[in-house]
Amino acid sequence: MLFLTISCGGNKNDQTTGGNIKVGESFSSLSVLNDRQNDNGLVSIGKFGDAWPGKVTQIKESENEIKFTLAKGAVHKYPGYDGYKLVMVRLESESGEEVAVVYRSKEKN
Repeated sequence: MLFLTISCGGNKNDQTTGGNIKVGESFSSLSVLNDRQNDNGLVSIGKFGDAWPGKVTQIKESENEIKFTLAKGAVHKYPGYDGYKLVMVRLESESGEEVAVVYRSKEKN
């Protein structure tokens, strides 16, 4: 199953870049992605799926809370992060499996 979302002005929270990560960029493992996000001032707070390597298909950024829906329809919401930047990075593995990783800023904005 292929799931790809790139927004072109529809939802202001959907991005084609997040820090220095871009849609279409590939990561060989979760640790490589986490290292990059850590360098961008973000820490991982959640993960769905575990299929690597993966290519970034969507980046969603928000403040205070973030909500997104996985390809199979499960809705996930991370409320209660007042003052923090939140970022969801969605990837697709070479086998077509979805991976989503949620980050928050290390510091409050």
